[in-house]
Amino acid sequence: MPALSHLLPAIVTLLLIGSIYLFSPNYRLGNERLASPLAGDYLHEWIGGWIISQGDISRLYDLPYALELQHDPELVGFEFEQSRYLPMVYPPYYYVLVSPLSRLPFVTAVWIWNGLMIAAFFAAAGLLLRQFPEQKSAVWLLPAACLFAPLIESFNSGQKGTVLLLIFAGTYLLLKHQRPFASGLLFGLLAVKPQLAIVIGLALLCKRDWWFVAGSAVTVTVCAVSAIILGVDVCQQY
Repeated sequence: MPALSHLLPAIVTLLLIGSIYLFSPNYRLGNERLASPLAGDYLHEWIGGWIISQGDISRLYDLPYALELQHDPELVGFEFEQSRYLPMVYPPYYYVLVSPLSRLPFVTAVWIWNGLMIAAFFAAAGLLLRQFPEQKSAVWLLPAACLFAPLIESFNSGQKGTVLLLIFAGTYLLLKHQRPFASGLLFGLLAVKPQLAIVIGLALLCKRDWWFVAGSAVTVTVCAVSAIILGVDVCQQY
């Protein structure tokens, strides 16, 4: 019976997420030219990974080069409005991380990416729900979350919001269990979007939680060194 009580909310959640993709204009692929890229923002991640794995890395942040690739129907499998484009906005090491999917056809990579984003959402929710085992009805927050506009937008636009949610959830739980260094290591992954780390980072710094700060510094340092290895010129362009 407890298993069924958890299974039903999970099924409802999957149906709601499925409906987001089903009715999203970003996931309609036909013979006509699309108004916007298939899968929204994910195109820039795939193109960035493609440049790292198969293109000219020295031109990673060259906008004309990115535009040429994004609007190449033989490469991406569709055409969209020439006036629309997605610039490379993340540090070079990030595109290394996503590059394995760029070795697959774009449409195939899109659905693997979406599956990973769904898995990240369930993982984050599972971590948080385990902290409140006495709240049996809390599992219904899972489908309720799918009505939250930012989460809908994340799924609808091929974004990685659920991965960021998983990082935040893991950071919180590691801090709660008195593991500040490990928490900092995980939190440092937000270097890819540092604007999201400002408030929490400053709060822990003001609290003088030096183990957390040290863990974050280690991760950020590894990321920075990884970027430099890809090329000083590439880092300067970024």
